[in-house]
Amino acid sequence: MRVIDIILQAAQQIVVFLREAVRIQLILFLWSLPLLVWWGMPLSYGAIAGNILFSPFIALFLIGSMIYFVALISGFSGIWCGAIVEYIARWWMWCLSYGSDSWLFAVSQPPGWILFLIPLSVVYIVYYIRPVVQRWIELVMLVLVACLWIFLLNSFRERSVSPVKQGQRSLYLVPHNKYGLLLYDRDDVLRGGSSLAKWAQFQLKPVLARNYGACSCQSLFIARPSTRRLDAGAILVASGIVGSLLVPAAAYQAVWLQKWCAQHERVKVCCLKKSEEYQLLHMIAQEKKAVHEVL
Repeated sequence: MRVIDIILQAAQQIVVFLREAVRIQLILFLWSLPLLVWWGMPLSYGAIAGNILFSPFIALFLIGSMIYFVALISGFSGIWCGAIVEYIARWWMWCLSYGSDSWLFAVSQPPGWILFLIPLSVVYIVYYIRPVVQRWIELVMLVLVACLWIFLLNSFRERSVSPVKQGQRSLYLVPHNKYGLLLYDRDDVLRGGSSLAKWAQFQLKPVLARNYGACSCQSLFIARPSTRRLDAGAILVASGIVGSLLVPAAAYQAVWLQKWCAQHERVKVCCLKKSEEYQLLHMIAQEKKAVHEVL
């Protein structure tokens, strides 16, 4: 019976630890959510579980590193401690290798005063509701509040055209009924090279998150296709930011384009009808007109 009591007590302590860990992670998530949304940063479905796993392992790593350092400066052999630290680091890297971009999601940016209400809701639960309810009820309320805020933020998704700067010129994000969220390169703005990945990470992704609550767009339409521009589009497809490439119907049957497609079998290339291209141009022109009227 004593063994059973010890097991039950240990199980109860583990449950309490997990409950408090999830509670703290939810509070930190809601506190940081306004900043992440304002900056256009993606969120992760595995963030809470990852942080719960990460906390004890980073503690073990720091303790092991400290013991190893003290052993070295004291003249003792710290090989065994260094081996333990290295094993912990390798195990953690092995865990991180199972991460995927599919775990990421984004929420759109609402007016600033709505973001200000998110930490206020946490303060209300922690300081006014927590003293009068059980811990499990508080945890359930935090989960419901987090889900409610994510649902409400996604209701502010943009339905119009959004420009994305690259240098002095712009590409355009256009919500399309057939092709989904489409990135339109009309004026040969897209450039390849090492700067393209940085542009996609720090310019394109924040606009996708803030305006459309998305981490990627379905298509990239290149109005004047060339080998250089298609290579740049292939880089975006390989990074997962763009799903497929679109080219005008007149260029789709070109011999050089068919050869390029044969060399890049993993890149899906489709053609866009002339009428659909005119529709995109009309939407962009309407957006520019609206901007000039506001200015």
